Amino acid sequence: MTQGKIADILQMRGDLDGALTLHGERLDVAHEMQDAESIAHIQFSRAQIRLARNEHEGPGIQTIYEELAEAFGAALKIQRPDAIGPIGSLLGQILAAGGQRDQARQVLEAAANAFATLGQEEMVVQVRAAINKVGG
Repeated sequence: MTQGKIADILQMRGDLDGALTLHGERLDVAHEMQDAESIAHIQFSRAQIRLARNEHEGPGIQTIYEELAEAFGAALKIQRPDAIGPIGSLLGQILAAGGQRDQARQVLEAAANAFATLGQEEMVVQVRAAINKVGG
């Protein structure tokens, strides 16, 4: 079993600290190997864990943003719509909450396009609603 799967299992069981630690160890290796796919997964997972721990309610929002931004960049680099969609959807919401409306719209558009590529129309509708909420 890979460390990533173990971290995912820890997260599902509620051991968020253990999962975050294990993902952190994996991230160092992924950066060394310049493994964009792993970086996208690890950073997205880390951001989701921090959100589950309510770290977005304080200064932790910056860390969450940085993790999502790196994950999104990695997903774009490898052109994986199944990563671009979910990561972009969450990053866009974080950007919008931080007042970065133009950047939020761009990221959300990329997410909507990714979901459309995957044929996930329900997600396209949800992301388009988020774009409309951001305004223009």
